[in-house]
Amino acid sequence: MKTKPNLKVTCLYLLFLLIPIISQAAFLRDIPKTITMPDSSVVQCFSSGDEFFNWLHDENKFTLIFDDDGFLYYAIKDGDLLKPSKYRVNSVDPKSVGIQPGNLISVEAYQQKRKDYSKHGFSGNSSKTPHYGGINNLVVYIRFSGDSEYTDLTTYFGDMFNSVLPDANSMINYYAEASYNQLMINTTFYPTTTGTTVISYQDSHVRNYFLPYNATSNPDGYQDAEKWEREHTLLKAATVSIAGQVPAGLNIDGDNDGKIDGICFIMKGGTDSWGTILWPHIASTGAPFTYINGKQLYIYTIQLQTNLYTSGNGVLCHEMFHVIGAPDLYHYDGSYGYLQPVQRWDIMENDLNPPQHMSAYMKATYGLWLPSTPIISETGYYTLYPLNSATYNDVCFRINSPNTAYEYFIVEYRRRTGIFEPSLPGDGMVIYRINSNFNGNAGYNGTTVFDELYAYRPGGTTTANGTPNSANFSQLVGRDALNCNTDPTPYLSNGGPGGLDIREITDNNGTLTFLLLYNVQGDIILNQPNTWGTYMATNEVAILDGFGTAPNNSFHTAIVTDPCPVMSNASLPHFEFLEVIVKGQKNQDIHSFNVQSIVGSEFNIDLIRNQADNSGKYLPEGEYRYIVKKIGSEIDNGTLVIK
Repeated sequence: MKTKPNLKVTCLYLLFLLIPIISQAAFLRDIPKTITMPDSSVVQCFSSGDEFFNWLHDENKFTLIFDDDGFLYYAIKDGDLLKPSKYRVNSVDPKSVGIQPGNLISVEAYQQKRKDYSKHGFSGNSSKTPHYGGINNLVVYIRFSGDSEYTDLTTYFGDMFNSVLPDANSMINYYAEASYNQLMINTTFYPTTTGTTVISYQDSHVRNYFLPYNATSNPDGYQDAEKWEREHTLLKAATVSIAGQVPAGLNIDGDNDGKIDGICFIMKGGTDSWGTILWPHIASTGAPFTYINGKQLYIYTIQLQTNLYTSGNGVLCHEMFHVIGAPDLYHYDGSYGYLQPVQRWDIMENDLNPPQHMSAYMKATYGLWLPSTPIISETGYYTLYPLNSATYNDVCFRINSPNTAYEYFIVEYRRRTGIFEPSLPGDGMVIYRINSNFNGNAGYNGTTVFDELYAYRPGGTTTANGTPNSANFSQLVGRDALNCNTDPTPYLSNGGPGGLDIREITDNNGTLTFLLLYNVQGDIILNQPNTWGTYMATNEVAILDGFGTAPNNSFHTAIVTDPCPVMSNASLPHFEFLEVIVKGQKNQDIHSFNVQSIVGSEFNIDLIRNQADNSGKYLPEGEYRYIVKKIGSEIDNGTLVIK
C-alpha cells in the first residue's frame, strides 16, 4: 500500500535535491537578507552557499528553514536532510533547546546531488569558448511581470564588463591581464537602447514563479520536476526576444562549434532566500534549441542585479573562467568546507572584488595561457617574477616530488600591485601541491578524492585548515623556508612526506629569489664545532672549525640526523653504508673514515685527529672538503678545517 508523502519532507526535497543541469557556481558567503513573515514580522538573516546547495542562517550560523506555514524555523537534522524544528526563528535561544549551529544536509545527499547534475550533459570542466584571441560576449537583461524597469545607467554594467581604462576593474581588463594579453572579451548588451538607462526583456511570469514552492508563502512556486523547464523557458524566451538585435556580422562563435561562446542573463533583483534559479551560476540548455544568427544557445551564466552591486566583477570573472573550462576549487561537501584548499589565492575558490588572479597552475592548465611550466630539478638559486607581470616568463616553476609520480609542486610570486592583485592577503611566494589525479577540488572527501590544488600555510594538515591567508612565504613575513622541519611541512595528499626543500625565500620588491635543495638526502652539520662533545645536527650547512682539544685521544663525535628523509618506509635506516671522505683543497691527502654506528635515521661519525683513517693515514693541519657517501653516491659536502 502506498503511503501518503510527508509534506515537510517533500518541501525539503524541493529545496535541497533539485536536479539541475549546471555543474559550476559561485560560492557566496553571508549575503544579508530581509524576509517578511506571513504575520508581517521581519527577519534579518544571511544566505550562504552556491546554487547546488545554499541556505539561510542567522549571525551565529544557526540554519533557518521554511515550514509549510510560511514561517522560518530553526533547522534540525532529519536523516540525510533537514526539517524545521518546533521553534520559530527568534522565539528562543536555539542553543538552549539543544539545536546545533551549522546543520546542513549529509555528505551522501550532497554527493548524490552532484551525481544527478552530471546526467544532464554539461561536465563544467571542458571549454566551450576560445582561449585566445577574442570572445564576443552577450548580456541580456531580464525583469519579471510586475517589476518596474531598471534604473541603472547603461554605463554602470557597461563599464563593469568593457572599460579599458588603465585602472578599470572590468572583465575585459581582467582577462587581458590574466592571459598575458592573449584573450580579449568584449560584451554587447540587449535589448539595445539609445537611452542612458538599461532596458530589459520582461517575462510574463512574476518573480515568485521562479522560486521554490511553499504551500503558504509561495503556492505558485515550482515543484522539483518543473525547475529546469521554468528556467530554460524563461531564458529561451528572452533570447528569442533579442535575437534580431544581434548584428549578423558579430562573431559569437569564435571556436566554430556551432554554439554561442558566451551569454550572460542579468535578472532584476537579488539572490533568493533558498536560491536555485535566482543564484549566480553557469548552466546549459537542451532541446528544443534556440538560436541567434544560426548559433545555438547552450552554455550560459546567470547573474543577479543587486548582487553585482557588491560582488561586481569578481563573480563575473569567476563564472567566465567556468565557461573557459575551469573547475571550482572550494569543497562542495559541507563536511569539509572548513578546509579551504587555496582560499583567497585563487578566484576559483573565493572571488574577490576586484578579482584576484587565478593561480599560475590554473592559467596553464585551464586557461592554456602558459605554453609550458619550467621544471627545475637541480640544487641552486632561482628567481621568480610576479604572477601579474606583463609576460609569462618565469612567473612559476614546477618541482617534482621524489616520493610520488602524480603529485608535484608549483611555486609562484604574488605581489599586491596593479588593478586586481591588491585584493590578495599578502605578498610573497605561494607554494602549491598539485595532484594530477583529480580535476578541481569540489569532490574532496579526504580518503579517495583529494584536492587538485592546495596552497601550503602555517598550521595546515590533512585535517586542520591552518591559516590560509598566511600562505605567502618570504623573509618579510618570517616564513622563508618550506621543508620537513618547518610549519607547515610539504606533505602529500595522504599526509606523507613530499620531499620538497625550499629555503632563503627572499622578496626583493619586484623579484623573488629562493634556494632549492633538490632531492638532497641529508646534511653533515655540527652546530657547535669548537666545543668538545656530542651535538645534534641542524638543517643548515655550517663550517667545522676544528676538533678542538679533548681528552682520550682527541675524540670528536657528531650525531647527524637526516632532516627530510625520502624513504617510503620510515622504519628503515635512511643512511646505510656511509663513509666520510676528507680531501685537501687540491684533492690531496684523501682520508676516509667509516661511520661507527647507525641507529634509525641517525648515525655517529667519529673523527679522530691522532688516529689513522681507513688507510692508516693521519689528518695533518689544513683545510679540507668533506664528502659523505651513501652506497657510492655523494650526499653532501662542506668545508672542514683541521688544526
